[in-house]
Amino acid sequence: MIIEIGGGEGGFKEYLESGRKQGRELHRNRLDQRIPLFGDLDVFETATSFYKTKGKRYDHVTMSFSEHHVSDAMLQIAVDEFRDHVFAAWPESQRHRIAFYAEAHRPRILSYVNSESGEEVERLIHIHIGIGKRDLLTGKFVELLGHLGPESDNLKFIDAFQESFNIRHGFASPKDNPKITPSNAIDTLARYRGAKPDALGSFNARKAELEIRLQKEIINRDIVTWDGFGKLLAEFGVVSKVNAGKFNECYRIKPVGADRAMRLAGTFFGQQFISIPTQEKINIISNKAKTAYLEQMLPKKEPTYVTETLNKWNIFTARESRFLHKSSRFYREVYLPADALTRRQILDNMERENHGFTSTHATQLGKVATARSRLPAMPVRDLDGIQTRSEMLLFGHARRDVRNRSASRDAGISVRQPDQSRIDALKKLVEITQPSSVLNDVQRTLREGYEQAENQQKYAEIRRHLNCDLLLNELSHSHGVTQERYIVSMGKDGSPRIQCGSRSLSPNDFLTKELGLPWKEAAPILCHAYENQLNYQIIHPRGKNQSSQLWKDFKQSRILAQAELSQRRNKFSIDMKAQRADLFARLANEKRDALLGLTGANRKAAAAIQAYRSALEKSEFSAASKVQHQSIIANYDPDLQTGWKRFLQGRAQAGSNDALTVLRNCDDTWRDRRRHSAGISAESQWTQDRQGSAQHSSIPILKTLAFTVALNGDVTYSHQGRALLRDEGRHIAVLDEFNEEGIVAGLMLAKEKFGTSLTLTGSDEFQRRVVALSVERGIDSF
Repeated sequence: MIIEIGGGEGGFKEYLESGRKQGRELHRNRLDQRIPLFGDLDVFETATSFYKTKGKRYDHVTMSFSEHHVSDAMLQIAVDEFRDHVFAAWPESQRHRIAFYAEAHRPRILSYVNSESGEEVERLIHIHIGIGKRDLLTGKFVELLGHLGPESDNLKFIDAFQESFNIRHGFASPKDNPKITPSNAIDTLARYRGAKPDALGSFNARKAELEIRLQKEIINRDIVTWDGFGKLLAEFGVVSKVNAGKFNECYRIKPVGADRAMRLAGTFFGQQFISIPTQEKINIISNKAKTAYLEQMLPKKEPTYVTETLNKWNIFTARESRFLHKSSRFYREVYLPADALTRRQILDNMERENHGFTSTHATQLGKVATARSRLPAMPVRDLDGIQTRSEMLLFGHARRDVRNRSASRDAGISVRQPDQSRIDALKKLVEITQPSSVLNDVQRTLREGYEQAENQQKYAEIRRHLNCDLLLNELSHSHGVTQERYIVSMGKDGSPRIQCGSRSLSPNDFLTKELGLPWKEAAPILCHAYENQLNYQIIHPRGKNQSSQLWKDFKQSRILAQAELSQRRNKFSIDMKAQRADLFARLANEKRDALLGLTGANRKAAAAIQAYRSALEKSEFSAASKVQHQSIIANYDPDLQTGWKRFLQGRAQAGSNDALTVLRNCDDTWRDRRRHSAGISAESQWTQDRQGSAQHSSIPILKTLAFTVALNGDVTYSHQGRALLRDEGRHIAVLDEFNEEGIVAGLMLAKEKFGTSLTLTGSDEFQRRVVALSVERGIDSF
């Protein structure tokens, strides 16, 4: 787990609810399951917006995990322990004076393609925490994390908490866990052949080249000391240190011939990682190159330096930040010159004056409270009574405090079972797409539990017989699932299971617990996958990243298309405005002429007729305008992925093999593949080289065929307007079983793609016909 700290003047609530950021066009409801862990987001937004002052109104803390699964109970522990850490100088009875909100995001979309770079981005579990910077009782500005300016060394206390948490709970530490993707890890092990930017802390192409050379030399020369690394850097330019003597000390180098220096602040160049033995470095990078499911490990013993740093925070720094002003005369002339024991007594007295007691952190000789091994079960409470709470946070009332969570959401929340009237009442609540408070999350969990229980019998057959491989393949397209990370197995009762590390989940639980989907979204996915399984329909897993050059071309074409679309829409708007004005003027003139000289009943009848004609013409004009507008935007798809596939389709139709390959890799369309469908397939794994050669075949009969490329990458071959073959990548379907020329063309195309070892599917009669034609035409393919 790694902690990152930022802040802002606003937008915290909007970001948590919408999830929009540069390079990503998906909404939060599609991206993540939101799990409120403390507080109410609306209350936090109100509290931090109350004081209209310039500067940051809240700290935004992000806790990100490298593991692919972290239990809800563990996420709750992380927030509770962090809250205790930052509120070390505040008793529980006064903590509600500072706005505090926390929610976890469990990815529903496990990976996506960055719309700016075209690179695939893996998404993992993370927690967002907002901490207000005002005491809501006094209006006083507060910094619970301490001053974090450039001259401050207070980040070491956050770093110590981070390391303590990771060690005690068995999570990966960023100190020995460089941010390396599997592809970049392979590059690392290959001694960084080629100088391409990667995810190891690069800033731009020129700096990336130097970083790659340095990383290579660190391994090749067996560099394991901080001074040894400094001597290596001196060979490449002028070396200096940043934050010398502080916990985040790092090297800075100005390469020979460069106009400015670069800071080597990435994990790979940090003191802790440099000091790791070379073989251990290689092992860490090797593990990064594997597609594995990472889980929480066994805890370790906390290092002495971490304990000492946390003791200093609890005994001194946290209380100094709250009770002392560093610009005051008392601080400069009395507190600073004092020894440690006197300082502690001063802080104890200040704390006693404010709260009437001395904190446990200060009195227990620096003993750091250990984390709870588990969370207490939620006691039986009247949920209806919570609606009347007046406190800013869910705190301070035995019937209202719902922050205590059960040890595991998987086992359900430990509350008494309400009667049927309460079930009905819950069902009638306004639907909460994503909860923004602990209370709403409890209601959502109860409601979904009832819904799933009602459908248990209906989905029993699916749970017993669903092909989980097909489900994972489909989810690789819709939710970015890396199917190689999971193992499909069978439970003791014979039902299918998906192995997620140490957890063996049913298809239902995989969707709801691993991907965090609500049951109302998970149920249709299960039904759809099982229906296609019964109809012998398959889908291939999603391929790897698309060609960078193709993506760049696509982005450029999209920019041009957007500009053209905007121009056409502007022109359309101007034209429609003018036509509408002409229409209204003509109708007004016709009405005036029609009513000229009429009185009484005749005028009344004529007015009614004109009103009817006017309404009819206006309606026809509006309908025609909508049709014309639709024709303008018809060729532009606002959805990025659909637009990408249409772009590849066009390139493939124009003869690009690269585009066809990428299109097939991102295929998410089910193909009808019934058990006895007529077709020809490769007996063994077909190769990319053979796939490419088919497009350049010189066989005369194939030259007479015209082809069209479908959106899913299928290529249909036709002769004189009649479809004969469909190349589906790994299978060539014969669409007309009685057309001998089509069968011969299919055999020759299959031979070009797959070689001579082919497998036939379809009826016995069709297979005999194919063999006979193969012998008659001298095509040796079996």
